[in-house]
This record gives sequence, structure tokens and C-alpha cells, in this order.
Amino acid sequence: MGYHSLLLELMRGIADAPLRASIARAFLAVVEGYRYGVLDDRKLRAVLAEFCLDVLSVKYPTRDVEELRPEAERCSEKLYGAVRAATLAERYTRTSGTGVG
Repeated sequence: MGYHSLLLELMRGIADAPLRASIARAFLAVVEGYRYGVLDDRKLRAVLAEFCLDVLSVKYPTRDVEELRPEAERCSEKLYGAVRAATLAERYTRTSGTGVG
């Protein structure tokens, strides 16, 4: 699943449109940071874990943060894999000259 779909899945249940837009902007800033080498793999994983925990805290304000942490970790690993795959594919097509993508 691509990272856009995973992000939509994460935001499911958040009805406030400006908040959803803000979450999407923050996520895309993280993706851009990784794409341009500002974030390495270790830092991307850490940022995504914190990001997912923040979004889940908004979705489930009555749940304890420690209760949300395992779900945030699963979510961040899925997002990490999707972001990494998309970035590697983009880098490959850009450097290989295949024009695919």
C-alpha cells in the first residue's frame, strides 16, 4: 500500500478538515526531508513513530499514550516501508534514465 493510502487510513475518523490538512502537510514535509537526505533512515523511523503517536492521540484523546504506542509503532513501520519504497523507486528512475514513473 502506498504512503498516501496509509496516511488516509491513519487519519480516518478525524472529521476536522483543517486538522486533516495540517496532518497531511506535516507528513509530506517529513517525506520531503527524507527524499532530499535531511533525514536518514534512523531519523525517519523516529519521526514517523512520533508523528503516528501524535495523530493517534488526536483520534483517541481519552486513551493513554502508552496504550497507543504499539499501534503507533505498527503504523510508523508501515509508513516507513512505503516512504522508503517510493523514494527508492524515484531515485532509481531518476538515475537510471528509464523514464519509468
